[in-house]
Order: sequence, then structure tokens, then C-alpha cells
Amino acid sequence: MILSLLKKPYPFIFSTNSVLVPSVVTFILILVLKPLGFSEIELLERFVIALVISAIIGFSIILGVRLIKKFAPSYMNEDQWTVGKEISLFLFVLLIITISITLVLLTMNLIQNGAVLTTSKALKLFLNTAYITFGLSILPVLVIILLEQYNHQKKQYQKAQRLSALLQNQLKTIAPKGNKKDKLIFSSDKKDIALQIDASDVIFIQSDGNYVEINYINQDKLQKKLIRNRIKAIEEQLPQDNFFRCHKRYIVNTKCITKVNGNARGLYLDLENSQAVIPVSRSKVKAFYAIFKK
Repeated sequence: MILSLLKKPYPFIFSTNSVLVPSVVTFILILVLKPLGFSEIELLERFVIALVISAIIGFSIILGVRLIKKFAPSYMNEDQWTVGKEISLFLFVLLIITISITLVLLTMNLIQNGAVLTTSKALKLFLNTAYITFGLSILPVLVIILLEQYNHQKKQYQKAQRLSALLQNQLKTIAPKGNKKDKLIFSSDKKDIALQIDASDVIFIQSDGNYVEINYINQDKLQKKLIRNRIKAIEEQLPQDNFFRCHKRYIVNTKCITKVNGNARGLYLDLENSQAVIPVSRSKVKAFYAIFKK
């Protein structure tokens, strides 16, 4: 149950708000609400501490994301982002924040007292800082997640609406899906001819490891043909005017798109003669948008 939840797709959202909101909320928490013993500190000193901690939090968020992008770029693949990865990123950033604040406090102690804390005291300081950091972070993180989820879902819905409107306008002006004489020949990885079909009858193509599944119309019914080949090799055989690689696993016949939907996770396509819901990779959205603006 928990494992399946962690593997669920989740939208990767990192923007200016991802840095500003946690920093500002933390500043307000320390200065106004004074949690976790901050009420015992004078206003001016509390203001300075709140400012420093807020700055450290903003810097740590940026540093955490950049470190993972640099040293584990495949892990940061937005199209494969999950609930588990979002939680792990949150915990990683918290660790960086805790280490950063601990180093600042150790430096301040060295300046004030002229002595380095012992290992046990330094460890105690680190654990105490981790406790306070986690306590302060819960509310800002909830705020940023809810805010960004709402804004992202709203933008995705609006984008889907615009694309659907462009699609409907295009359907009124474009010619039929294609000439029946436009034939496609799909070959296996051994160059054997596996399927010969009219280009206009192909609805979409789906990748499954070393195989691709051609979904096409035959005698007014949706048929499927499994061919041993890579989707990249199949893509090279297709006319670019009618077919678009919208996702690493999917190629769609753009003339068969009936509707564009959107939610917090991304854009999805409805196709005629098919119940399949086809995702559009975030990296492909701009190119997909350009199709309807030609």
C-alpha cells in the first residue's frame, strides 16, 4: 500500500515560489508566532535570526535541487517524478538546511567563545537543529505544495483549454486525415516487413521495451500489431507532418486527436476510435503547442 503510493506519478514543480514561500513563511513563523522557544529571544535578535534562517532555507532549496540535477540528472527526470521522489527531495533539502544552520551556529560559537565545541556537543547541536528545522518546515512545505499544486493545475487546465480550442479551429479548416495512397511499411528489427497500412489509419504507437504496438483501424475496428523494434526506429519511418512523438513511449497521429485534457500531472490526449489516454511529456509541450499554431 505505502510502496504503491510512493510510486504514484507526481508533478515536479520548481519555481521562484518554491524558494520564496518557504523562506517568507519561516521568517513570519519565527518573528511573529515564535515557536520552539523563540519567544524567549528579544525582538531585534529574533528578527536577525529569522532573516538568517530564512536566507539559509532559500539557499539550501536551490543548492539541493541543483546538486541532484548535476550528480543524478536521470533521477530528476520530470516525466518520471513520483510521490516518493518528492518526499526524498524534501528530506534531502531538510538535511542541507540542518547542516547549513549547524555550521552557522558552530561558527558563531567559535567567534563568541573562541573555542570549538566537542564532538558530542556538536552532534547534540545538530540533532537539536534538525528537530527545530523539521518543526519549522512542516507548515511552509504544506503551504508551498498546496499553492503550487493549485497554480500548476490551473495553468495546465488553461493550457489544455487553449490547445483544445486551437484543435477545434484546425479541424474546421484542415483536409481529411490523409490520402489513402500514403502507405506505411513497418519493419521489425531484422528488417522483415511486419505491417503495411495506410498512414491515415494509424491512431497511435506505443513502446513496450524491445517491442512497439501499432494501434490502427481496420474495417472500422481498432486493431493492434506487436512488432519487435525500438520506437525510435519506428519514428524514423513516419512522416513528421502527421505523426508526433509526444512521450518517450508514445507516437500519435495528430489528425486523430479529438481533445486535449490537463491536470496537475500534465497534458493528456484523447484520440478517435480509442479509449487510450495518451500523456504528453513536459519536455514535449512546447513542440506539441507549435503543431496547432502552424
